[in-house]
Amino acid sequence: MTDYSDLSPTFRLFAIPTLLEGMTMALDYAHTMPEYNGSVDGKTADSLSLAADLRAVAADFRSAMASYQDNPV
Repeated sequence: MTDYSDLSPTFRLFAIPTLLEGMTMALDYAHTMPEYNGSVDGKTADSLSLAADLRAVAADFRSAMASYQDNPV
């Protein structure tokens, strides 16, 4: 299972293959190599992705509020 903890939250549900894996995925017509996340099941993947989305929105909101406090309109 791949550890995605050091990646941006926006990459949670996307495959991030190595160069060799990417080349073999391009030739994998039977779709035998799908790896999209490191979750145990779909429900866990959804929960982790939703949590990552909420953290990203909260970070954007905090950044916007800090910018506004520095330069109010």
